[in-house]
Amino acid sequence: MAKPHFCNIFSKSESQQELWRFNIKGDTVTLLEDKTLAPGEQLPGNWNKTALNQFFQTKVNVAWCPSTHVCFRVVHLPTQDYAEAISMIEFQLEKLSPLPLTQIAWSAEPILVSDDGVSTVIVAIIDRQHVEEFAEECEQLGFMPDRMEIPFIHQLAAEEKLDEGARIYAGINGNPNSALVAWWSDGILQSLNWLNLPDSPNWPNALSEQLSQMAWAGELEGWLHTTPKYHLTATQDIIDRWSPVLHRLSWEETPTSPQLPDVALAGLSAQRLARNQSKINLLSAEYLTRYRQLRIDRIWMRAAGVAAALYLLIVLFYFGAVEIVKFQKNRIESQVKAIEPDFKKAVRLKTKLMILQDQAGLRYAALDCWKAAVTQLPPELTIESLSFQKGRFSLYGKAPSDQTIKVNEYNSALAKVKIEDTPLFSQVNPPNISTPRGNASATWNFACELKRLETE
Repeated sequence: MAKPHFCNIFSKSESQQELWRFNIKGDTVTLLEDKTLAPGEQLPGNWNKTALNQFFQTKVNVAWCPSTHVCFRVVHLPTQDYAEAISMIEFQLEKLSPLPLTQIAWSAEPILVSDDGVSTVIVAIIDRQHVEEFAEECEQLGFMPDRMEIPFIHQLAAEEKLDEGARIYAGINGNPNSALVAWWSDGILQSLNWLNLPDSPNWPNALSEQLSQMAWAGELEGWLHTTPKYHLTATQDIIDRWSPVLHRLSWEETPTSPQLPDVALAGLSAQRLARNQSKINLLSAEYLTRYRQLRIDRIWMRAAGVAAALYLLIVLFYFGAVEIVKFQKNRIESQVKAIEPDFKKAVRLKTKLMILQDQAGLRYAALDCWKAAVTQLPPELTIESLSFQKGRFSLYGKAPSDQTIKVNEYNSALAKVKIEDTPLFSQVNPPNISTPRGNASATWNFACELKRLETE
């Protein structure tokens, strides 16, 4: 299993519900959130949501299964490979299970490996119906677990091992009359048994009787060789009640240790998960597949919702932009209508001005054309007539039949005439020369296009 980046742990009891969120970086586990809820209260809506910066990070949801209905078996297997150990357990599962195999859910947790390579494995067996009911309760509360663990296993694996004796974990699941007894011999865990006391004044006798029966069973199995010594792990009020009874059984002072708080136990669970040390998982593969599909469907639905919201936003932005453009267009049209009379009046005035300027320009241009025609005229040529119409200056004349070349020179000279460094004519057409037979004079004519300045 890939190392997760976040771990959510859910614990449910009759008195309360607790949620812990941990951040995992390497082997370092940091508590991010600790929330306590009333029994049956729904989880916060954002508990299972994934932030954008956590979208590509692995998250594991762990539910603590109540261990009241769990049956524990301790087996010793000649292997250190977990997969091989599971296969060995499957061969003897019918012997280990108190229920038919079709009705159980089970898992195994390796505790330690002895010097000779023998692994000590705790097998947890529970009625499948209890697992399914607990999974449905978690799902109804808004928590979809990836793993279903037993918190006691983490405390047992983390505590110091005993050479000989029994470590009693009292007050399991908040029940002061319930305990799990871990029996050790030669530094190896030999047995794990439930101890249930009646809620009556006769509970000390019941405690002594049940511990004695467990000790006799150990003697019969051959792993208990001496008078057992007891170590009590519990809350202070249970320690005060049970210590005198345990002292009478062993005739020695009973060592005690405080029970781990739930938040510390949750941190221990997350840390063992980060180190890939936690193997036990009572949740079946069917639930894992269904929860994974639900998460995928939720992601798709969220993506579709985001896409729909984005599309709606784009459509609203488009229509908003269209309305803004329409408003600007209407405002401009209003401004155009407001200035249209003044604009038309200005156009009329400009046209009149151009006409007047053109007329004045043509008046002086005619004089300039006449002056240029006279000053550039060679003596050999004679002008018979000329005309000036709409900027076109036409010349008609005669020339001796042997002096027609002067017409071309005259044509070229007029093309070069300038008024204040500006050519007078934009184009001077080539001359048309008619030479009659005999000694009669030749006639010529050509036209000049006046260069007119454009008026703004």
